[in-house]
Amino acid sequence: MVKKYDQAQFQPSMKRLYGFIFSCFLLLSCLVLTASGTLNPSGDSRDRHGTETARDDQPVKTNPFSLEIIAPSSGVQFYGNAIVFLGFTKNFHKMIPSHVSFGTVQAYYAVPGDSTLINPLVFSKDFIFPFPCDAISFTMDYKRMYFTAKEKGGEHYKIYSSDYSGSRKGKGSWSKPGKPLDFCSGDYSYTHPALSHDGQMMIFASDREGTKGKHDLFVTRKNGEKWSEPENMGNLVNTRADELYPFLDNQNNLYFSSDGHPGYGGLDIFVSRYNGKSWEEPVNLTKSVNTAGDDVAFTLNRLDGKTGFYASDTGSGEKDIRLFKISRGNNKTTANLADLTGILIKTAEEDTTFTYRKLLLAQADDIARAEKEARAEEAERAAKTEKTEKVEEARAAETRRLAEEAKAAETRRLAEEAKAAETRRLAEEAKAAETRRLAEEAKAAEARRLAEEAKAAEAKAELDSEIPENLKDVVIYRVQFLSDASGKNVKELIVNGKSYTPYVYYYLKEYRYTIGAFTTSEPARQLQSALRKAGYPQAFVAVFKNNERIR
Repeated sequence: MVKKYDQAQFQPSMKRLYGFIFSCFLLLSCLVLTASGTLNPSGDSRDRHGTETARDDQPVKTNPFSLEIIAPSSGVQFYGNAIVFLGFTKNFHKMIPSHVSFGTVQAYYAVPGDSTLINPLVFSKDFIFPFPCDAISFTMDYKRMYFTAKEKGGEHYKIYSSDYSGSRKGKGSWSKPGKPLDFCSGDYSYTHPALSHDGQMMIFASDREGTKGKHDLFVTRKNGEKWSEPENMGNLVNTRADELYPFLDNQNNLYFSSDGHPGYGGLDIFVSRYNGKSWEEPVNLTKSVNTAGDDVAFTLNRLDGKTGFYASDTGSGEKDIRLFKISRGNNKTTANLADLTGILIKTAEEDTTFTYRKLLLAQADDIARAEKEARAEEAERAAKTEKTEKVEEARAAETRRLAEEAKAAETRRLAEEAKAAETRRLAEEAKAAETRRLAEEAKAAEARRLAEEAKAAEAKAELDSEIPENLKDVVIYRVQFLSDASGKNVKELIVNGKSYTPYVYYYLKEYRYTIGAFTTSEPARQLQSALRKAGYPQAFVAVFKNNERIR
């Protein structure tokens, strides 16, 4: 079995009992679905002992990786393009610092090749790091890590942080851990911190108060340098069994192991897609990853998303845990997908092995619907009984209601009639007032018209009296530059340095202002051009005879 932390220990006998019950139920469901033609297994021919290999056209490739998993680790974690793992110093003696005893367990990191490690180095130089490496999570700049360790002098596991100082090229160091994170309170275990891509969310596993099963996944959000009170991730993710080993990829999709969701036996690895606000229903990673044993500690390279690792316990009687490297396969249907996450989610969502779960949910909906209908029928019967018992009271109430409605209707009728009469009276008064107003306005307008005509006649007579004897009956050309209804007092206009006294005449209810008096049109046109240049664009030549405009 996969090694669990002290507080995350499974009881093997109970686990086998659960597995037996679930297997029987799964077998029965498969028989039903096979009869209806809905079962479609993945067909992966490789087991986790490495005796067979996956077909070349599989969406993903999983290959055994030559690295012993040493307790308390259950797997490894990526550190940039390298992985962090626990090892015995006797196996890496060239790197033993002077203060490390021969044969001590501590953390190393190395770039993984196809099946082995390349040039392992000590992970923490200033203090021995013997904690589970699969339970580490780094910020994207790798300057801070969160990890799981047993509390000093206690039996529970908590989450701690450590900061990196100095160069990343082997000359820096990690700070020694201090107190656990604030939310790691009580006699509970808090394990496997999984940090989001932006470092603002963390998911972890815990048996703290509020769990729905043995161990649930919780989420906490960063607020400054502190973390918020953890929230249970709810029934969509958590079950009455165990949810462990959370991991968030660079798109915040959640990978975790569970023996409560439908699976192939023991702990299976699931993925829950992140939609930007929340996590969707988890899906099983199919037989291309999961086995009848425990499959745990799934992790991906968050820099490129192209490789990953997980550990599997096949129950073979050999070493407890075996490490596997996962990479993209040669399946043509997933060739257009850029990273493993896209391939794994697509493969999982298209797999129909656990279609029966949807049938169970549909049956649960049918049961809930039947219960709702039964409650509705019972309520209807109760209402009918109550109506029969109170029929006389209802009739009396109806009589009162009708009387009150009739009284109210009569009151409304009388009020509407009074309102209509008042409206008519006001309308007649308004009409009479409007008639008087229009008459007064018409009278005033007529008086203004007569006054204007008289004024115009007076002005014309005055102008006519001013016509020189030699200009009577002679066509005169003047340049009009302004029209105004109010009668402006324009006594002089200077154009090109020459002063002109405007000649004003009244025409079509406006005063028209002209300058110049020519017996031929050419000098008038020249003056018109000068006026337009001087800021009177509407200037034009008007023709007069005996001071009366003729065109």
